[in-house]
Amino acid sequence: MHSTLAGLSALAGLVVLLAWVVPAQAKPATLPLERSAQGHLLVRGTLNGSPARWILDTAATGTALTAASVAALGLKPVPDAQRTVHASGGSLQVAVYAIEAAGAGGRVLRNLSTVALPDGVPVGPDVSGLLGSDWLRLSMPEFDFAAGTLTLHDRAAAADVRERLRTEGWVPVPFRPDRHGLLVFQLQLGDGGAFAVLDTGADRSTFNWPAAALVGVVPGDPRLAGTDRIGGATGHHVDAYSAPLGTLRAAGTPPGAQAVEWTDVTALVADLPVYERLRGANLPTVTVGMDLLGRKRGLVIDFTGHRLWIR
Repeated sequence: MHSTLAGLSALAGLVVLLAWVVPAQAKPATLPLERSAQGHLLVRGTLNGSPARWILDTAATGTALTAASVAALGLKPVPDAQRTVHASGGSLQVAVYAIEAAGAGGRVLRNLSTVALPDGVPVGPDVSGLLGSDWLRLSMPEFDFAAGTLTLHDRAAAADVRERLRTEGWVPVPFRPDRHGLLVFQLQLGDGGAFAVLDTGADRSTFNWPAAALVGVVPGDPRLAGTDRIGGATGHHVDAYSAPLGTLRAAGTPPGAQAVEWTDVTALVADLPVYERLRGANLPTVTVGMDLLGRKRGLVIDFTGHRLWIR
């Protein structure tokens, strides 16, 4: 079964961030990156002052806990605060919980409301929950997939970091947050273009059918292999097919810069319910997961400059 947390973006408007703590003129903090058996990126941090292991999920706009963490902390739902989470496979009513602090590398979210992932979501053992873009935005995160590290740069040092990235040959790809807070960039795919959602919480990338059609893959195509099952953050599952989808190229890179592309791509094809909510069912849309991101040496998310730096 395909394991992904894609679609927790609907935590936008659900998780209420009340305070955050970043050390004044913070020095960069470098943390080891781990990979779970499910393919998730993990980092060690804290939850309410105790050690925690967090999934890093760029497609979740808010921090969320596992059901085991909620039970271990003895948390009780906030009265009359149940909300709806819309994830890749469907929607689910969930309770809201108040926690004191969550974070890693000295970057801490404090006094926030969060939700619990449903039982059965495959996150792996000893995982406390996921840190979403609410936490990632506290810094300028640099994922070095080759070295297996995450460096959290002070946002005030963004200009210096950008200059280093240019010197080292990283390529900037423009993105913009959509109305849900997802990080969306443009892809060239076949003879057309597609929206791409950056999703470090997904171990495999997924195309909707309009995106697959741009490279000639349609329902009934003999190149479609078997049926896979995508397990989303709500615990629902959606049928998906594996297919060869050619070459993806990021759009909007500077003239003369090396192309940011992925060749010989094989990914899943499915019309996930979350696509209709995010971009519209008929618009070509791709979630770019760790199977493709992990082919690159690294990724830097420049929230203030609205650039993904890729190498």
